[in-house]
Amino acid sequence: MAERAKAAVWTSPLPGLSGFPENHPLYQGLLPPGAGWISEELKGHDFVVVLGGPVFRYYPYIPGPYLPEGTSLIHITSDPDEAARAPVGDAYVADVRAAVEALLDEVPESSRPAPQARPDVPRPELATAPLSAADLWTAVGHAAPADALFVTEAGSNEVPITSYVRPGAALSHMSAVGGGLGFGLPAAVGAQLAAPQRPVIALMGDGSMHYAITSLWTAAHYKIPVTVVVSSNDEYGVLKQFADIENAAAVPGLDLPQLNIVSTAASYGVDAHEATDTDQVAKLLGEGVADRGRPTLVNVRTNRVKKIAPRLT
Repeated sequence: MAERAKAAVWTSPLPGLSGFPENHPLYQGLLPPGAGWISEELKGHDFVVVLGGPVFRYYPYIPGPYLPEGTSLIHITSDPDEAARAPVGDAYVADVRAAVEALLDEVPESSRPAPQARPDVPRPELATAPLSAADLWTAVGHAAPADALFVTEAGSNEVPITSYVRPGAALSHMSAVGGGLGFGLPAAVGAQLAAPQRPVIALMGDGSMHYAITSLWTAAHYKIPVTVVVSSNDEYGVLKQFADIENAAAVPGLDLPQLNIVSTAASYGVDAHEATDTDQVAKLLGEGVADRGRPTLVNVRTNRVKKIAPRLT
């Protein structure tokens, strides 16, 4: 339907599961989770169709209209509660797949030009730690196999991940609905058990992984071959961004100095490594994916985040 209409496609904020190929030329990325941000992102579009997801998940509060002026919205969902909660648009409660299949017969091939595709992610250049988010996730995106299933819980890195890691296979990008903490590691272990034929790669932050770090013991003890890549910037970066939004200066407890991710993972029985440049990231990720007998962790020192992520200004 998107191809016939030549429509731009986004993933809804804080989604849980990305429902569109992220390497598709119509795909524009992840909508940021604030009303003001979303209305800015959707400027220039007069009609929005939301399929399956809610309208929308907002966190934190960002002032602004729900939609750009003059934009209308149709929401198709199987969840009557989500239909009732939507603050804008007209909602239809229906089976989403059946609704899309019925609508497909009514959508003609559009003669308008397709929206501009996102630029291709360039091949990674050699960079040494601490890496930028762009360098780390570019290296991961190019090194990961095409059938990889990604599970992400990386706080301030979630938006950069969707810019540089672009899976195209079905059911290839899971994250916590609403951004709940502690989801990533146990979800990755469970995903690897559920899909043993696919390589599962968890993309984690050094803060978020500690909410359920004992999942590493489960993976090691039961020889679950999940691969974990950790962006270690010694801080709760996303909470610092929220503090900046709320004009809350010097919030305590957001720095995480002297964490030793590699030693901690090794103590649980995981094959753990420190990558010091982008070439090592690619090499160690490839070796971890190829090892189907045990879990692997690759820790990477990264730069501290900017006050607000670039796409969230």
